[in-house]
Order: sequence, then structure tokens, then C-alpha cells
Amino acid sequence: AIGGPLSVIDKALSKAKSAGAKIYLDQEYRLIIFIPKVTKTSDNDIIAIATAKEIEYALLNYNQTSAQKIEFGIGVHTGEMAVESQDDKIKFVSLGNTIAIAKRVAENSNQNVLLSEPIYRKNFGKVKVEKVADTGFWQVRQVVDRSNYDDFLYKFLNRQKAAK
Repeated sequence: AIGGPLSVIDKALSKAKSAGAKIYLDQEYRLIIFIPKVTKTSDNDIIAIATAKEIEYALLNYNQTSAQKIEFGIGVHTGEMAVESQDDKIKFVSLGNTIAIAKRVAENSNQNVLLSEPIYRKNFGKVKVEKVADTGFWQVRQVVDRSNYDDFLYKFLNRQKAAK
């Protein structure tokens, strides 16, 4: 069916692709990986969190209007990976338990976006969250968009430096 659950999931995943993510299938999981070499930025955490919120919004929107609901959980984690690029294909291997933790965060999520402790700590102040009781996870309420203030902050900091 056009506009069915699979179409909505595909559209949601295309949001991640347009943000520079690589998407891999792993059984019932869709691993959305932001690699600095591909995204051309080192601050992939906030991009990953914002993309996760966009996907959550799309799926919740669909569930509000459709009889056939999509059950989902979205987990966001940061960790080390070995990345290899060959013939325009990117291969990766999780170092340590990066993928296992990301899956565990997603499994604990119920129709929302959860952050692992490490990504929460790295992005403290950039996201509004709520601690999930009896877990090491944080539910994302909102991504704080500071882009409107970037120019002001830049000029302010330069004035402070000049005043010294």
C-alpha cells in the first residue's frame, strides 16, 4: 500500500541519509551511523539526536492517523568504530560494545528517543532530556537550537577578547 508503514519507515530513513548517515540492516534493527568522513563534520552527536527526533516525529505522526501502528524504539549512542572505505563503499566494525549498547538503548525505548549515558554527557545543555527511572538512559524531549544565537555569541566572544 502506498503510504503504508514500510513507506513511512523508508521516508524516515531517507531523512537520515540526507543528513549524511549510512544505514545498515541488522535483523530487525536499522543502524544509522554518522561517520565524520562522510558527514564532513566532527560534531555528529547533535546531528544524530536531531535526526532521531525527526524520525520519531514521522513515525508518531503516522501512528496517529493509521489503524496499522508501527512499534518502534530509537536509541542514540556514541562510540568508537573502525571505518574502511573501498570502491565508494564504507565498511565498519564496532570497537568494543558500541553497537550492543545502541541496540540496548533502542530496546528500552518505547515510541520515543533515548540517549545512552555517554552521549547524554557529551551533549549536556544541547538537548532537553528526562532521566528514565531505574535505567542509565535519558529520554529526549527537545533539541535546543542555538543556531539563532551563534552570530551573537561569536561577536560577543570576540569583543571580550578585544577588551582584554
